[in-house]
Amino acid sequence: MAIHSIRHFMGEFRFRTPVDWQLPAEVAATIHIVGLDGIPWPCKVTLSNATLIVSRNREESGRTYIGYQSKKFGRLMVCTGSLLANDDYDLLIELARGTLNRARNQISNWGEGGLKISSDVREKVRHATQQLGTALMSRNVGQRDDLARQSIDQTLDAVFELSKSFGSQVSSYRKAHLDVEHFWMASTVPAGLNQVDLIPADGRQDGTCLWEKDPFDRNRVLPSQLSPTEDQPVSVPLIVGPFLDASAGGMSQSLIECDDFRARRSHVLNSMRSSLEALPANVSMLHLASGVNGLGHRHLNYAQQLQLIVDMLNLVDELSIQTPSMVSFDFPWAERLAGAVGGIHPLQVADSLLRQGVRLSYLGLEMNLDYGATGSAFRDPLQWIDLVDIWAQLGVPLVLCLRMPSEVLVGNPSEGDNRLIHRPGDGMTDQQRMEVLDTVLPMMSARPMVAGILWQQWRDDDDVRFPFGGLISAEGNEKPVLGMLRNLRGRI
Repeated sequence: MAIHSIRHFMGEFRFRTPVDWQLPAEVAATIHIVGLDGIPWPCKVTLSNATLIVSRNREESGRTYIGYQSKKFGRLMVCTGSLLANDDYDLLIELARGTLNRARNQISNWGEGGLKISSDVREKVRHATQQLGTALMSRNVGQRDDLARQSIDQTLDAVFELSKSFGSQVSSYRKAHLDVEHFWMASTVPAGLNQVDLIPADGRQDGTCLWEKDPFDRNRVLPSQLSPTEDQPVSVPLIVGPFLDASAGGMSQSLIECDDFRARRSHVLNSMRSSLEALPANVSMLHLASGVNGLGHRHLNYAQQLQLIVDMLNLVDELSIQTPSMVSFDFPWAERLAGAVGGIHPLQVADSLLRQGVRLSYLGLEMNLDYGATGSAFRDPLQWIDLVDIWAQLGVPLVLCLRMPSEVLVGNPSEGDNRLIHRPGDGMTDQQRMEVLDTVLPMMSARPMVAGILWQQWRDDDDVRFPFGGLISAEGNEKPVLGMLRNLRGRI
């Protein structure tokens, strides 16, 4: 009776795993349960005698999210269907069921909307369904696990092929219809290279260069090839900011050393006012704040973040600046809540800001991909579609603010000042990371509410918190991810 009482209170989901199944610490840290409200819940995770126990202090049903090591695409966050708490399940069977169900539903939705679904995709889904059915009927545990794995991998293969087809078909439509709203791409570069002497309020020499036509054209002179003394064509539009990085580890030392919130607020707003009063004509967007995620930290709690962002937006209005403004949100899937006590979904933060009547032109979705529990895990393409559709409900255009490690070197990155060190995961190769992005980004450009893509790091050593996250190496050499973005620009 005592055991039952504890299990009932904790809301356990017990999964049988294969005997040889491993649970690396970086995977365990990202496991979470999402209920009908779409909000991840903090969980306790244990693995004992081939049984994975995921528990939370809530009795409702939910979907369990876990990093699954697929054969073709590396480690992806996948989920079960909605399951009742306090019951026993087969982990691989439930992941296969949940993944297959999402794929079949998306095929149905897109098919009804006019998307041409290839026979190859339909055959893979049919085969995955057959594999899952055979697994469910098998009494041999090893065979069940093997068939469930095959079903998951077959479904993921179909999902990627389906998603590539979606991106290709909609991109072709965009090219044929010039009246479709424009889609832009941008990359963060040091402010001095833009010949714009603007210093964000937290003291970092950041700035963002935005090209509205072809930012990654090899024949174009890139800011990285300029020195601060060379002339920069004034026709290059710019994004200025962020004036505040609200994430833990994102604030400058000078801002941290302020005595209290009042001093920090004054420092940010005064520095921002000076920058805005000298704003050049070729600025296309003000990136006011980044790293907002519904959680606070010891230097800037959640309530203070909200107040400061509202003050920043009011300052823009006070100065009668008509330049569009953006606030960007870290952990847009709200996965950070899975490891936190308290806090709210970043979508709710954005909704709260909009309800205060502030003039906000864009919402940025920051995804620091594959940086362990302190970043966003890679997910299959359909989860990206779901994410954009959920945020689009707020009615404000979205900007994808991306970063991921590539060409990761052996050894530890150098540590610097007060910033956190995010270590890239080892569940994916460079090729697999590129494969996911190369599938997802054309899909994102096809969504009406996605206005553009901002790559958040120019050089690998620009931000010590995110090693190897740049488009060029610390030595100044171009990385393959930059070429991928060039090709993407041509395709869309």
